[in-house]
Amino acid sequence: MKRYVTVWWSSLTGIFKNGDVGMEESKGIHMYTELACFWLCSLIGFGLASLEKFVGLCGGIDEVFRVPDHHIRKMEGLSPRFKQEILKTRDISRLEKEYNKLSQRGISFIGQEHKDFPQKLKVIPECPFGLFLTGTLPSPDKPSVAIVGARGATVFGQETARNFAKVLSLHGIQIISGLALGIDGYAHRGALEAGQCTWAVLGCGINICYPKENIRIFEQIKERGGLVSEFLPGQEPLPWHFPFRNRIISGLADGILVVEARKRSGSLITAGFGLDQGKDIYAVPGRPTDALSAGCNSLIADGAKLVTRPEDILEDYKIYVKNFAEDKFMLDNLEKLVYPSLCLDAKSIEQIAAQTCLDYAQTARTLVSLVHKGCARQVGKNYYIRRG
Repeated sequence: MKRYVTVWWSSLTGIFKNGDVGMEESKGIHMYTELACFWLCSLIGFGLASLEKFVGLCGGIDEVFRVPDHHIRKMEGLSPRFKQEILKTRDISRLEKEYNKLSQRGISFIGQEHKDFPQKLKVIPECPFGLFLTGTLPSPDKPSVAIVGARGATVFGQETARNFAKVLSLHGIQIISGLALGIDGYAHRGALEAGQCTWAVLGCGINICYPKENIRIFEQIKERGGLVSEFLPGQEPLPWHFPFRNRIISGLADGILVVEARKRSGSLITAGFGLDQGKDIYAVPGRPTDALSAGCNSLIADGAKLVTRPEDILEDYKIYVKNFAEDKFMLDNLEKLVYPSLCLDAKSIEQIAAQTCLDYAQTARTLVSLVHKGCARQVGKNYYIRRG
């Protein structure tokens, strides 16, 4: 080890400050590998292709601090601006100070070479150099499903996402999404309402809630699950970040469920990454005339598994489904008659009465009771959907 450091000493001038050769020995190669990954994440705006090329030309992540400046200036295939940024920011003392500030802010950093870095991400194309984290990472010992879809989701889509997330998480499946408005937010809500953990992959710094409308979910996930990002804290949510972060959403998951998506949708980008990564792809079908169903119907036509109930996913993981509604809420005979007639598409009292052969007053009273027990929800005047 001593000989190795001595050989490289001439190339470290201006990088290790005050001639502190012993610093590398005392902290070990691991610390410098983490710092290197941290530094590379700060350069992500230049693109992963450029970063990966630079790392390759250096001979690996462990070498990026050791290559002399004049070698970097001569590297081919890297833009002058990128080289200039490398030389300007390759300062271990400064990076170490910034790295140490993370823990003071309640933020962890896990580099690509760290033992706790998710194995699922190591095998995907364009693996991130590191992850910023508040909370925990999904357990590698449990299955995970990413639930994604339209931001401008319908009530049907919102409740479908919430219901799938709730039932899947109650049966031990970890729920991952992107904290966006619409389907993402309702997927997180479903898991949290079930008392389970959920994970959000952000398209901005880990300390920024975007969109602000989801601040309550954002704060809850810190305590029950985790917030994950490859972008430096403080990094604003730029448009290109979101399709870019989708590869991490799919990478952390075993399966991807798409609930409502237009023909050109970021959710389909996530599903596309999932296909490339060998994940299970699921889609909720919709009416052919609905624009928000076009993406899901297209996925099904291309081979995604059509799902209408959480059980359709759970069976792939060989998990037995329990009827929580009847067991937990102890439904009476009328409630057991009305509850199955409800679905995630709103129905009027008249429709439910006709389907159950009850009179209007009986149906209305029973629906009120189901709402009180948390099995149904009123979404408009005299219109109800299923919950639970």
